[in-house]
Amino acid sequence: MAPELSGAPVVTDFGQMRPMLTLSTDWWMPDLDRAPEILLKLPWWFPVDVWSVGVMMLELLEGRNLFDPIDRANNHYVLPLALAQYIAYLGPPPLAIVEQVTGHPNHQSPTHHSKTLSPLSLRAKKRKRS
Repeated sequence: MAPELSGAPVVTDFGQMRPMLTLSTDWWMPDLDRAPEILLKLPWWFPVDVWSVGVMMLELLEGRNLFDPIDRANNHYVLPLALAQYIAYLGPPPLAIVEQVTGHPNHQSPTHHSKTLSPLSLRAKKRKRS
């Protein structure tokens, strides 16, 4: 099913609603509204709901979906595209979040061999300066 892209408000169901007694690391939320903590596979809790409400309010003000991280040709979610769109719209994430990402030099993990998010952050900073 293709997402609704008209900019009109869309009512969603609470089918994935669940009581939260502890932090979670599940991949959750609709593709177009997924919180950064979930994208980065960080532990999350109820603040991701605040993210969803904020995205919904901005979409109502803008009259369009803010983020569209879907590869329409192959019909799948593209994580780097989602992160790039978030950074382009909102600026770089707080350092406290970046440092929790596996692969960041300050991440407290015995194995960290993946690349950091810093190139995306640097591009966003360059764009703001120009």
